[in-house]
Amino acid sequence: MEQTLMDFTVDILDNDAHAVGRSRLFDELLEMDTILKQKMDRGVTLEDAKKIEIIRRAIESSRMIIDKIWNSRYN
Repeated sequence: MEQTLMDFTVDILDNDAHAVGRSRLFDELLEMDTILKQKMDRGVTLEDAKKIEIIRRAIESSRMIIDKIWNSRYN
């Protein structure tokens, strides 16, 4: 059975009262965002800049979702 991204995230956050999994997910998202920022700093076309901005918004949304899932379980 194929695991969805949400299932994967929830699995990581299960039994994560010390926020180790949460921190790991945040670190991975930060790394993705940093790579995109560096790409933009080197220069991209307007079309690519729009795509990158959409991806960066998705990364921020992911952070918010992870926070909500974690807080609903441990706060």
